[in-house]
Amino acid sequence: MSFGHSFWNSNVWRVVTATSIGIPAMGYAQTIRSEVLQVSDSRPLAAAADLLERKYAVAINYEDPLYVFAGDLVDQTNPSYRLAHPDKRAIVPKGGALTWRVDVDTRAQTLADPMAMLQSLVGIHAASGNPGEFTVKRIGSAYVIVPARAKNESGTVVARSSPLDVSISFPEQRISGIDAVKLICQTVSQAGAIKVTMGVVPYNLLQKKTVLLGANNETARNVLARALDGLKWANPHIVAPDAKLGWRLFYGADIQAYALNIHPVIADVPNPFGGTVRRPVLQ
Repeated sequence: MSFGHSFWNSNVWRVVTATSIGIPAMGYAQTIRSEVLQVSDSRPLAAAADLLERKYAVAINYEDPLYVFAGDLVDQTNPSYRLAHPDKRAIVPKGGALTWRVDVDTRAQTLADPMAMLQSLVGIHAASGNPGEFTVKRIGSAYVIVPARAKNESGTVVARSSPLDVSISFPEQRISGIDAVKLICQTVSQAGAIKVTMGVVPYNLLQKKTVLLGANNETARNVLARALDGLKWANPHIVAPDAKLGWRLFYGADIQAYALNIHPVIADVPNPFGGTVRRPVLQ
């Protein structure tokens, strides 16, 4: 299997510059601090999304292109596992490193312009020679890094879309979060040319929540976003706040299928006793 990508254990590091400038905005002095971030990973844009979510409490989703060019892939199969399972391989994107700058509004402790920063980031990724070219979309308060182009089997760069770009339809129904994710994966697989399965998800959380969901020739990505944002506790006596959920859509070149992974968006927030503590980002 090649879906492995640790949300919090990627080889990620950070360098903060000493640059700080003041820009007047909306009648008050908005202080912008410039930071330089770096990641290194088999999926550097997914790792960048993880880091940005954690540092700045902004939901950034990510979707793989179809990786089919041998030069864009690497075999990371454990040698002992290969001996015991000669027909199995752990094939992952070759990946690489990214270094980019972010401007932080220190008054609001948020990214000053998330869309501009993400557009710059995917441009840096393309210029670096890392596999795949991407664009950025916005859905509500969240952002999505989606594939635009990638190399075909012969190494020619061609247009590539995401499985979640297909249009899907199904009758409106109230279902659990787990069943909603499964239904979207099943419908996308039927509508497109490649299989999409449910990957790593917060199963207990999704099982305990429901959503009223239907689709009428709508882009699967929009249906997925609406499903995750619309989840409510099935038990009316539960009054816990709703955490923001995001996704990572990873392609497994070894099994020629996608896995849709769902995760709560987690951010590092200041601890009154010092340091930071990780907390879910609320809807």
